[in-house]
Formats: sequence, structure tokens, C-alpha cells
Amino acid sequence: MRKVLGLNSSARSGGESKTDLMLTHLVNGMKEAGANAETVNLREKNIKNCVGCFSK
Repeated sequence: MRKVLGLNSSARSGGESKTDLMLTHLVNGMKEAGANAETVNLREKNIKNCVGCFSK
């Protein structure tokens, strides 16, 4: 079984995002073909910018 991760970086949600619409159809097609597919919406994540602290 293939594993697929779809990353959606569109800031828009719902019916406003064409990226979301296309990615949903793509991932659903992969699932129908037998893949273990998942979509992650980056707009829902709390991603902080690098501040250049050079720590490990």
C-alpha cells in the first residue's frame, strides 16, 4: 500500500480555495486507487518563523 501526504498551503478555506478543491479530488482518487492518503492543511497549524537563534 502506498502512503501519500497532500500539503495544502492555501490561506483560503472551504469553497473559496481552488487549491483545496483540486487537492481534495486528487487525494480522493488516490484513496479509491488503494493508497493511504492524508491531507494536511497548513493554515490550521501554528508555524513559527525561524528567528536565527543558532541553538541546537
